[in-house]
Amino acid sequence: MAERQNVTVSFARETLRRAKIIAASQDTSVSSILRSLLEDYVRQHDSYERARDSYFGILKDKDGFNLGSRGQATWKRGDLHERGQRPGASVR
Repeated sequence: MAERQNVTVSFARETLRRAKIIAASQDTSVSSILRSLLEDYVRQHDSYERARDSYFGILKDKDGFNLGSRGQATWKRGDLHERGQRPGASVR
């Protein structure tokens, strides 16, 4: 078990009252609920950071995300927005 440290937090009186009732109905404590929520929050954050770092690692890899443009745009902005139109088709 990891070493624990106490912290002080404050809640609206009614929120804390309701939390105590809910915790008691689940045979647990407000501290246990808060600990679980905070641990989940940290796990999600860590997971997001790992995914972000992996994604940026792929982008930085010289062959990981190669569009074949060698860093230079070979198109013009207007070309990207032209639609292939059939003869006689109306433009919306």
